[in-house]
Amino acid sequence: MSYGYNEKEIERDRIVIMDAKWLMPDANKEVSGSAIFLKIQCYGGYEKTKYIFITDDKSITKDCVNETVEKLWPYKKERVYKFIQYDGSETVAVRKATENLPEDAIYMVFLEENLYEQFPGRAEVLDIQNIDDSINKLTRQLKLGYWWDQSYRHSKLRWKDQLVSDEFENVIFLDIDGVLNEDKGDGNIDEEKVALLADIVNQTKSEIVLTSSWRRYLPVWIESKEKPKGSASMLFHLFAKYNLTIADATEDLTSGPDARPFEVRSWLSYRDSVINFVILDDENFWRWNWLAPHVVLTEVTWLGDKGNYDYHRQAGLNQEQANRAIEILQRFKKKKPW
Repeated sequence: MSYGYNEKEIERDRIVIMDAKWLMPDANKEVSGSAIFLKIQCYGGYEKTKYIFITDDKSITKDCVNETVEKLWPYKKERVYKFIQYDGSETVAVRKATENLPEDAIYMVFLEENLYEQFPGRAEVLDIQNIDDSINKLTRQLKLGYWWDQSYRHSKLRWKDQLVSDEFENVIFLDIDGVLNEDKGDGNIDEEKVALLADIVNQTKSEIVLTSSWRRYLPVWIESKEKPKGSASMLFHLFAKYNLTIADATEDLTSGPDARPFEVRSWLSYRDSVINFVILDDENFWRWNWLAPHVVLTEVTWLGDKGNYDYHRQAGLNQEQANRAIEILQRFKKKKPW
């Protein structure tokens, strides 16, 4: 389903799937359910967000959930969209919860278990130690839509005469081939390089924005009911393993040697909140211009022993480049210099 610039924006259901235990009063819990819901609302989450509560705890009943919700949100019972009690697999329970949702509903799976591989693009870990970061990522998609649903997300801009208030601060513009692999044309993903990417993300609290041509193929894999095997599956498997999520993608605006620099500049020009960013790419585009200090090239070439053009080539993110990326992303704390 597409929502283009000239189409009338329609309302879509926003739904969060959570474990019902977070609703129940418990003095031993580090964060209460009411605090989580309050944060979701205060962090800019869509104000009419509905919840699907799932549980394998037989002591938690639908009446318990309704009663608790009534106390938390007087006169807001409609926020309980569905209640599912299950035995066995949490993944199966989530699939049951989502099987009859409206076609255009935006839903996010927000559980302690990492389900990004099973629900790519729609899952966020409820990380109690980093609850603010978790909720910030969750609410962005509730408010603006899925990153792969570009036409809907950018319809918010209308004719691109206003900023997107999505609160990105530290951003990694990520190419895939030649960064997370050696770009041998086989589409393979190198786990060691994904681990280095995860280290950059964790140390700098950055978010990933795709610049790679993979952005065109991943939506097909995400939205297909029968998940194909291959490179996309491998990428999501490793992203899930290292708790990495894709926050957005640059638009495919042009072609040629200035394409990627132009697309990165375009993405940045509507987001005033960005403080630090790094570009991980294996190609030294000649039109990086003022972006050049933010570029970490992951391709290294050198001449052969006899000085001829039979050069050697090494592609893919390494530790030295990861350290450089971290340095760039930690350069400024509160205010960007450009």
